[in-house]
Amino acid sequence: MSLWVLTGFKAIQQVVPRENSSTMLYLDDRTVTCSSPEDLRFHWEKWVSWSSRVGLIESINKAVAVAAKPRCHDQLASIFQQDAVQVAATTKVLGAVTVSCPRTHADAESARLAAALKVVRLLATVGFGLAPFLRVVSQFALSKASFGWICRGPTLAASDKLWTACWVASARLRYSSPHLRSVLFGGVYHLDCRWACRLAAAMIRSSVRALPVWSLKYGTPFAALHRWLLARGWVLVQPFVWSHAVGQCRLDLSRRVSPNLLSGLIGRAGHVIRTGWRGWAFERWCRSSRHELGSLPDPLPFFPTINWSSAREWALSRASAATVCLGATVSPAHFRESNPPLAACFWPGCSVSPAHFSNVFWDCPCRVHPPVFPPGFVLPPFLARFGWDCGEDADLVATVRSWLCSVQDRLWDSRFSGRPPDPFF
Repeated sequence: MSLWVLTGFKAIQQVVPRENSSTMLYLDDRTVTCSSPEDLRFHWEKWVSWSSRVGLIESINKAVAVAAKPRCHDQLASIFQQDAVQVAATTKVLGAVTVSCPRTHADAESARLAAALKVVRLLATVGFGLAPFLRVVSQFALSKASFGWICRGPTLAASDKLWTACWVASARLRYSSPHLRSVLFGGVYHLDCRWACRLAAAMIRSSVRALPVWSLKYGTPFAALHRWLLARGWVLVQPFVWSHAVGQCRLDLSRRVSPNLLSGLIGRAGHVIRTGWRGWAFERWCRSSRHELGSLPDPLPFFPTINWSSAREWALSRASAATVCLGATVSPAHFRESNPPLAACFWPGCSVSPAHFSNVFWDCPCRVHPPVFPPGFVLPPFLARFGWDCGEDADLVATVRSWLCSVQDRLWDSRFSGRPPDPFF
């Protein structure tokens, strides 16, 4: 059938002015773009005429005409009113819904998001540990929602809703910072970052055939990616090139790509986009009202120095590590109003109340077997608070992380005596 379509395309090209239209072929489907409704009608008539002449029957009930602007919709409808051609605001081509002007999610896009949310809630009933849960969510849930975004992406609100649903379904880390969850795990599992990486990969693949064409016209892939990048803290350096100040990275899509380098360049571009997106999420955390920020220096300059891969691996190693790493620790001081007896320090012989994080983990003189450091040694603030490695000595990082986990476990034991271990983390 594709041979017939190609033959028809060649025949139509001979009678239709090329400067007023363009045609894309997808096996046995066609997409025709024209500069006016009259040209589109003329194009349609020539296709129907050619199909009839060679003995083919057009599937008129599948034909859809779409206007580029809402005000042109009525004009297009009047031109095709005598045909069975459907006139709609959008149409779907190879799973992607067309975009010609700002709009809400189309029905097909909303259905994909709803299907992903349904799968997340289903997976919550299985009882996976956090690491396998995130993997199966990526495989079975996000795969339903991350495709089909070519000329626009899902809204940030919709992506955040799905991200929040994943953590609610995991039944873990309730008090963790949503922005820190994004920094550590969102680059791979957050839909807002995932669709942009897929779009950049598609654009790199297309550059194998020809040099990319720079266009910020609404409804083009580069315009969609450009708007998303600017909203996530990137700055346009020159056409096809963006930089991110917090992530200290640079995205360059200006070159034509050799097929031999395709896989590596796609992986590199995805890594750069994820780094910038994590920097943007980290900046959102810095501007939030989280209480732990009051005891820390300005975190933003430290973002490039933190070993996020190490922090992520440590967070997935055990429940207490994830609790500390994501800022989910609930210190005794949290209960100073709701339950004053629980606000006291749990170390034997200590009477401090309310006991904050710094007292319980580092300052209390009644701590049992605390780590020993040289006189006058000052712990790096982010290592002491979250266990984040900012380039410190490996032995120091291991010692501090071990102590943070042991104190977090003691904190849970003092509050929930006889609690079972978390077998699914």
